[in-house]
Amino acid sequence: MEIVKPGKPGDSEIMKVINQTDPNEKIMPPPPDSVNKPLTAEQKAMIEKWISEGAYNNSCTQDTANCVTGVVSYSLDISKIMSTNCVGCHSGSNKKGGIDLSNHSGVKSAAVSGKLYNSVAWNGKARNMPENGSKLGSCDIKKIQSWVNAGSPNN
Repeated sequence: MEIVKPGKPGDSEIMKVINQTDPNEKIMPPPPDSVNKPLTAEQKAMIEKWISEGAYNNSCTQDTANCVTGVVSYSLDISKIMSTNCVGCHSGSNKKGGIDLSNHSGVKSAAVSGKLYNSVAWNGKARNMPENGSKLGSCDIKKIQSWVNAGSPNN
């Protein structure tokens, strides 16, 4: 069985392991702890749909014309950007570089040090992040910059 068989979720190993409930079998994500939470039914359906539609490696572009950066909120904006792009490597017991981006205090610490913005801006002042990934969309980068410039509030 292939890990992902485009157009055929039933023949894709990933669907088997994300739907597995027998603890003696391979389960993804691994059993819950402080980092790995089970996928929701909505997340599983999204993966199944992606495979059904051909499992294309597409990227999304952001609508930068409608990017609102005047009032950026940690809870509504920054935490979502971190969850989507950063916490997979920067959280839990195996946080890379000792940086925890799963909560406000960790994100604020990275913001105050300059690492957060410089890493996502790819400006040569810090290691480019996400590591081995695509640069964040310009709207997300602008939101991070605005939030950092506002003092990285827990709002």
